[in-house]
Amino acid sequence: PFRSIGFVTGSLPFSMDTLETDAFVTVPIGRTYQVFNVSKLRVTFIGHHYDENITALTSVNELVFLSTGRQIDLWHRNTKLRTLVPPPRSDGRRDNITLLYTFGELLLAADECNMLRIWDHHSGEIMGEIPFPDDFAITGLLHPDTYLNKVLVASGDGRLEIWNLRTRRCVHQLKAPRGDGITCLVEAPTLDVVAVGHASGLITVHNVRVDVVMMAFQQKGPVSSLAFRTDGPPVLVSGTSEGELLQWDLSGRRLALRTSIHQGPVRGLAFLPRQPVLVSSGDDNSVKVWAYDPAPLGESLPAPTAADPHPSSPEAELPPRLLRSRAGHAAPPTRIRFFGDDALHLLGSAPDRALRLHHTVLDHQSCELSQRAQAALKKVARWNLPKEMALLPPIVDFDQASIRDRHWASVVSVHEGDSQVRAWLFQNKAIAPTKIKTTFTAPATAVALSPCGNFVAAGSQRGDVQMCNVQSGLLRGTFVGHTEAIVGVHFDALMKFLVTVDVTGLIKTWDLDTQAELSSLALAHTDDSSGLSTASGPLPSGLQPVPLTVLPLADGLTARRTAWAGDAGLLAVATDALQVVVIDVGARRVVRTFQGHSHTITDLCFSPDGRWVITASLDSTLRVWDLPSAHMIDWLSVPKPITSLAFALNGEFLATTHVGTLGIYLWANRMQYMRLPLTDPAPQPPPTDLPDSRWDVRGPSSLKGHPRGHQETRSGWDCGRRGHGNNFSCAACTRADHPLDHGPNCRRCPHQHGPHQGAQQAKRSSQGPRRSAFLFAHSARSQSGIRANGANSCDAGADVRGIVPHRRGSLGRSEKGNIASWLGPRGQR
Repeated sequence: PFRSIGFVTGSLPFSMDTLETDAFVTVPIGRTYQVFNVSKLRVTFIGHHYDENITALTSVNELVFLSTGRQIDLWHRNTKLRTLVPPPRSDGRRDNITLLYTFGELLLAADECNMLRIWDHHSGEIMGEIPFPDDFAITGLLHPDTYLNKVLVASGDGRLEIWNLRTRRCVHQLKAPRGDGITCLVEAPTLDVVAVGHASGLITVHNVRVDVVMMAFQQKGPVSSLAFRTDGPPVLVSGTSEGELLQWDLSGRRLALRTSIHQGPVRGLAFLPRQPVLVSSGDDNSVKVWAYDPAPLGESLPAPTAADPHPSSPEAELPPRLLRSRAGHAAPPTRIRFFGDDALHLLGSAPDRALRLHHTVLDHQSCELSQRAQAALKKVARWNLPKEMALLPPIVDFDQASIRDRHWASVVSVHEGDSQVRAWLFQNKAIAPTKIKTTFTAPATAVALSPCGNFVAAGSQRGDVQMCNVQSGLLRGTFVGHTEAIVGVHFDALMKFLVTVDVTGLIKTWDLDTQAELSSLALAHTDDSSGLSTASGPLPSGLQPVPLTVLPLADGLTARRTAWAGDAGLLAVATDALQVVVIDVGARRVVRTFQGHSHTITDLCFSPDGRWVITASLDSTLRVWDLPSAHMIDWLSVPKPITSLAFALNGEFLATTHVGTLGIYLWANRMQYMRLPLTDPAPQPPPTDLPDSRWDVRGPSSLKGHPRGHQETRSGWDCGRRGHGNNFSCAACTRADHPLDHGPNCRRCPHQHGPHQGAQQAKRSSQGPRRSAFLFAHSARSQSGIRANGANSCDAGADVRGIVPHRRGSLGRSEKGNIASWLGPRGQR
C-alpha cells in the first residue's frame, strides 16, 4: 500500500521522555513506532518499518531502544547507531527479548529464557549476564534513585529481588506474596518507595530500604499500569483490564475515584514531571492526555485526628478532564467510504459503535463524529457510566453525498437492530438533530443518499423500502414489492429511478415520482447447468433464484454485496457461486460475468469512470476486472482478507480494510502518474505487505521541519493536494533503489515530470464530463489511441471516450490495448 492511516497505539506500553520544556511519548505500533508531542498530540517522528513485530521498546532523551526477535536496535531519530545481538544459546532455545530497561549508560534486556543481559549502549559491549531459574519469568525492571548499580527485578510468580549489576548477585529478596505474579512497577516521588501491581489486583506501596509494605489496595482484575502524581497531591492511579482508571488517595488510604478512560486494557500511564497532566494509552488504539484541575480555594488537607488518623486529600477526589486525544478505530473497521470528490476525507465504521473521519494527509484532523445529541449520553456523564452504554449500535451501512454538506446532513447510516435512519452533519462532525421519519417495523439493513443530497432511501429486513427528505426528515415515498431483507439501495444519477436488491437476488427498479415498479430482474440458474441467466418477473419452471451472499462479520454485521456505477447505470452483484455479475439496469440484461475467486467475496466497488470492477475475497486476493475487455487485468495477494473497499472519486486512491487490522490502507493508482505496458496478470498474485506506519514503508521518516500541512511521501515532499505550488512530487516513484530525498525536478527520477504536472492533471480530471482518469494521466498520450510499448492499441482514429461504458445498451468497443496493471508498490513482475 501507498500508506496506512488509523494506527495510533499498539499492545505495548509507551515510553515518555522530556526534552527541555516539551514532553514526548514513543508508542510502538506493530512493526514500527511513532513519537507524539504531548503538548499537541501530533506525530513528530515515525520510525523504521521492520519485518517483525516490536516486542519491547524504551527510550531516553532522543535515543530509542527496541527489539525485534533477539536483536536490539539503537536509533537516534532516523539514524541507526548500532545493532546489539546476543550470542546464540548452546541449547537452541528461543531467546527473544521481552523487556528492555535503560538507566545511565546501561541497557538491560530480558529474554524468554529468563536471561538478563547488561549492555553498555555507548560501546555496544555486553557487561554481563544474569541467568534466572526457569520458574522466575522476568516481568518488570526498575532502578530506584540513589541505588548505585542496583535494580529491582520482578517475576511472574510474585518474587521481587534487588540485584547488584556490578557483582551480579542478589542483594535482598523483598517480602511479597508468592504465587501472585507482578505485572508492573513504578517509582514514587519519595525516595525508597515503589508501587507494585499484581495479577490478582493487589497494589502494594513498598518501602524498599526497610522492606516494609506501607499500604495495600485491592482492585478488580489485574493491574495493567501504575503512575504517581508528581506535582504535590499524594495520589496513585492504576489501570485495569476493563479500561478503568482508579484513583487512590494515599493520605486517606482509600479509593477516591473510579472512571472509564479506555475501551480496553489500559497499557500505559504516566504523569508529566511536576504537572497535573496524565498521559494514558490503551488497547482501543488511542492516546489521551488528561488534566487535573486544582482544588477549590479554601480547601486544604485536614489535620489528622484520633477518629480519622488518615484524612483524605481534597485533590484526590477531583476527576481528570480530557484535554486532548488521538484515536483510531478500537475494532477492525468493516465499512469505509470516501467523502467528497477529493481523496482527503475517508469515513469508516467499526463494531466499536463509532463513525470516524480519517484525513488521508493531516492525521491530526482525524476525529470521531460526535453522538452527544443522544440524551443517553447526558445520563452517562451524570452517573459516570461507561461511554459505550450511550453510543448507537454498530453501523450496518452508511452513505454520503457532499453536495449539500454546508446546508444539512450529508451522511446517513443504519445501525444493527435499529429501524431508525440516522443523519450526520459533516461540517459539525456530529449527529444531526433532525430525525429521519421512517416507519419500519424491522431493523434497517441498507441505506443510500441521493446524488443531489436531498433524499435518503433505506431498506429493512422485511423488504420495506422508504424514501425521506433529508432536510425535514419527512416521509416522501414507500416502495412495496420485496418480501426479503434488502441488501442494496441505489439512486439513479439523474434521479429518475431507484434500484433495490434483496437477499434472494431480486432486483427491482422504481419510479421516484410515482413510486411505481418499473422492472423486476432475478438472477437465476438452471437445475442442470451452472450457467448464469436472467429472468424478469415470475421465474419459469426449472429455474431457481440465486441468493446474494450475506457474510457474517464481527458482532453480527453483514458485508455489502452490491456496487453501483451511477454515471454508467451499472449494478454489480456478488453471488454465492463466487461470481460477480454486472447488470445494465436500463437494458435489463447481464453484460459481464466475472469468476475467479476461490472463497466468499467480501466486497466490490466500481472505479469512478465505471470501467473497472474491484473485488475482494476471503481467499486474501484483490482482483481488478476491466469491463470493456471483459478480462482480469490485475490481482494481488494480501496477508489478511479484505473486508471493505472504497475508491476515491478522483481515481487517486483505493482504500481497503482487513480482518483483524485496526488501520485503513491506501493504494496509489499508478495509472494516475505513468504509462503502463500491456501485460497479462501473473500466474500467481504478487504478495504485498501491510505497513503499520502511515508514511513510507521502506524506511524511517522524520516530520520535523516539514512545511505546515506537508507530509513526506516515498518520493519526497508532497502536500497531499496535487498542484499545490511547486511541492508536487511523483507518487509513482516506488522503486526500492530510488532515493527518498529527491524533489520534483530531481534528475534521478525516471518519470521526467515537471513541478506543474500535478496541477494540469487535477485540472483535466475536474473539467467537463467525467472521462477515464486513468487514460489521461499523462498529456503525452494520444487522443485517438494509446500504445503500450509497441503492443496493440485500439482502433485507429477511435475516440478513447468511447470505451467508457454507456449508460444504456452495450458497453461499446473492447479496448484490449489499454489493459493495465495497477496498485503500486507491486514488486517484481
